[in-house]
Amino acid sequence: MSVIQRFVGVWELKRIEDEELLEGRRGRGPAAGAAYGGYAGRWELDEVCHEVLHHVETAFVPNRVGRTIRRSYSFAEDSSLLSLRPIAISSQEKAPDRTLTWRRRATP
Repeated sequence: MSVIQRFVGVWELKRIEDEELLEGRRGRGPAAGAAYGGYAGRWELDEVCHEVLHHVETAFVPNRVGRTIRRSYSFAEDSSLLSLRPIAISSQEKAPDRTLTWRRRATP
C-alpha cells in the first residue's frame, strides 16, 4: 500500500495532546475558542519531507486563510491510527507541542 493510499478513508479525531496547555493550565481551562484553530481546504502529501500540507481556504483564525499549514505525520503499524504534529508556519514562529491522533473509521 502506498503512503497516499494510507491516508484515503474516513477518519475521526481520537485525541489532541497539547503539552503547552497541560503544563500551563491553572484552575479553569481556556475560554471557548481560545485554543481552537479549525480550518478547511485542500491538502497534499510531501513524501520526501514526511509532511502533509494543508492549503487553508477557510479558518477560525482569519490570518491563516491563504496559508499552507505543514504537519509531520506517522501511522500506527496497521494504519488504523494517524498522528499529525504541527510544524512552524514561519521561521519566526515556534510550532505548538501538540499531537493530533486520528482513528480510521471502519467501513460497513
